[in-house]
Amino acid sequence: MTFLNGILAFGAIAALVPLLIHLLNRSRFKVVAWGAIHLLESVLRKNRKQVQLEQIILLIIRCIIPILLALALARMVVTEWGPFLNRIILPLVALGFLILVALLPRARIWGGTLCACVLLYILGAETGIIPNPNSQDSVRALSGDVPSSTVVLLDDSFSMNAQNGFSQARTFSTSLLNELGKGSEASVIRMGGSPAPLFAKPTSENDTLAQRTNLLKAQSDRIPLLDALDEALGAIHSGKNPKKEIILLSDFRKSDWENLDLAALSSFKERMREETIQPVMTIIDWGKDENQNVSVEEIELSATTVGIGQNIKIRANLRNGGDNVYEGDLVARLFIDDADTHIDEAILSLPAKESTQVLFTHHFKKAGSHTIGIDLSVADDLPQDNRRSASITVIDRLGVLLIDGDPSKEWLRGETDFIKLALTPFFEAEEKKDLQSKDLIDAQVVSASNFDPVQNLKGQSLVVLANVSKLSEEGTKAIETFVIEGGGLWICAGDQMDLDWYNKELGITGPGLLPMPLLSEKKKNTNESIQTRIVSSFFDHPALSLFNDPRNGSLADAEINNWIQLDESRAKLEKNSTVLARLETGDPLIVEKKSGEGVVLFLGTSIDTDWTNLPARSCYLPLTQQLASYLADQVTPPRNLLSGSTITHYLPDDQSGENFQLTLPNGQVRTLVANTRGEKALIEFTNTRLPGIYKLKSENNEVVHFAVGSSSSESRLERLTKEEITEKTKGLAETVDIIDGTNNNPLAAYRKLDSERKFGRETWKILLSAVLVLIFLEIILQRKFGRVVL
Repeated sequence: MTFLNGILAFGAIAALVPLLIHLLNRSRFKVVAWGAIHLLESVLRKNRKQVQLEQIILLIIRCIIPILLALALARMVVTEWGPFLNRIILPLVALGFLILVALLPRARIWGGTLCACVLLYILGAETGIIPNPNSQDSVRALSGDVPSSTVVLLDDSFSMNAQNGFSQARTFSTSLLNELGKGSEASVIRMGGSPAPLFAKPTSENDTLAQRTNLLKAQSDRIPLLDALDEALGAIHSGKNPKKEIILLSDFRKSDWENLDLAALSSFKERMREETIQPVMTIIDWGKDENQNVSVEEIELSATTVGIGQNIKIRANLRNGGDNVYEGDLVARLFIDDADTHIDEAILSLPAKESTQVLFTHHFKKAGSHTIGIDLSVADDLPQDNRRSASITVIDRLGVLLIDGDPSKEWLRGETDFIKLALTPFFEAEEKKDLQSKDLIDAQVVSASNFDPVQNLKGQSLVVLANVSKLSEEGTKAIETFVIEGGGLWICAGDQMDLDWYNKELGITGPGLLPMPLLSEKKKNTNESIQTRIVSSFFDHPALSLFNDPRNGSLADAEINNWIQLDESRAKLEKNSTVLARLETGDPLIVEKKSGEGVVLFLGTSIDTDWTNLPARSCYLPLTQQLASYLADQVTPPRNLLSGSTITHYLPDDQSGENFQLTLPNGQVRTLVANTRGEKALIEFTNTRLPGIYKLKSENNEVVHFAVGSSSSESRLERLTKEEITEKTKGLAETVDIIDGTNNNPLAAYRKLDSERKFGRETWKILLSAVLVLIFLEIILQRKFGRVVL
């Protein structure tokens, strides 16, 4: 026997109340001597045992009533005949024989004998002396006769769209919910991206739940299986019915099931065992083994922020997951923004089970937020992944402040002359009005002695300290705040630097902006071996990845004569410091550190020709342009995200409190309010389980696009075999039933399976009826026993 509301079973303690009342009433009697009492002694002796028996019977009935009422309120579920017979039915039968003894003196002998036999049988059965006939099936109810608590785990990742798998699963779920019996409750949990119940709690409004389920679409990212199972177990635990069931509908792709945490799976099964009423698990497989699918797995942009008229390279990774071979008949098209027609296309070949890339080049003529889409014109089993999008920001100005620590009136002798020329190569050109030749970067130069933080930092995204000896206290604090709030800082070495000041004011003892502590300057001497070069290698970091293409030059061409040594031993404790490039001596040359919302970059040699011939090499211009763009781009939170990531958008301080409209990929609109965090206003949105384009519109109709992409595994339709499904799912529960959803009528197969199941029966109606009978019986017996017979 189990209880659906176990806490209420403690109400049986109320059975002590009648007993206490009985004992207290006995203690109140007084013996009063009366002269004629001797005339009644014979009568009293004759009826004394009868009166005691009657009082005991009434006391037993009064104690049984609160016990049975508590069991009824606790919703006792009977799953085995033996305990129910021994603890409920037979005690009541024994009470009945006892009442017969009291009412019928002539039946005292055989009534008392039967009562004693019943009590002895109960004692023997409970202690195991008398074998208990196991007839539990006779007390169990058929599944259709029992109200259920059902949880449907619905895989709504977009891989379920293959060959209409999700449509069939949705129809099954809707029909199942509509067929649930009276008193049943249900919950539908979407598994894709992150587990999300349609309703916060299980509901008995099954028709409404079915209607909501019928509106679902498979648009989410891959399923976190264990999280979904935990969510289902929580819903089952709160269920209030004797039949509890988890129904899992999925296509059983390998990427979701292959690398399950066995320890977590074992823990889930153990928690299933601990449930008072064991849930049953039904698995319905909607996947099909043969799938043809070509997908756009990823879009790579050469930059996420570009200027008007600047070319951007758009590289898309394509994958053929099926057996079809495409020989010059696979068309990839480039779409910009919301245009219905493509602006460019490429015709490709793609063998079976292989991957390839397609490259497009484009430039924008208008500043603002834009989207880029790559679409494959191909018919396959999963058209939802034939298109992928990315967001890009087009700007007409990128503010860079160059603080010159060694200025000079002579051309190309100042510390920032070379970098200024590299960052703004078209500034003095006649073609500067031509969009194709417009500088993205607006570089302003100020000497270190004239640096005014209040005026010079306005509108800047990046600050470059070029061989600056030191800054004033006001300037240091302003730079620190600038970086923490999302600005970029580029420190370039030189002979004017006060190394002790940098270590103290910008290092560990200060705000900690320096990526690594500075040791000393390597001086050039007569030994030419002191000269070194940058190690030529494959660069993983996005700031230097363009040099993996030889057409952009090679960093190894530059000779480095002098450089600042860095203390890497201390930096190993700094997990947010990264070495981007090293010298052949092993010393780090370019080091990055995240600080607050911003980024600090340290270049261990000069940015001019004092310590290196780097400015005279072809790699100098792309290096400075790329590093400046990369550092400045860190001011803007990423707008190309994976499903489940948080959308973040920074705003001017005066926009705090304003309302913004966020349009989701499915067309739904959310109203967001800009909040203040520290000294910054921002918008945040966390529910990005749907891949696609999110459009954030301000009150003045400015639109910012965020591209949320699903993991590439969603396009990989390889699935488990039937044997693997059985092996993987057997760890979910003691008994797992599997139905092939690709059969003609999986709902009929489920009905047949469910009709063979048996569950415990609730007994509250029986117990409540017994309570009512006992109440009336107690009233009748009290009147009967209260008669005085002389």
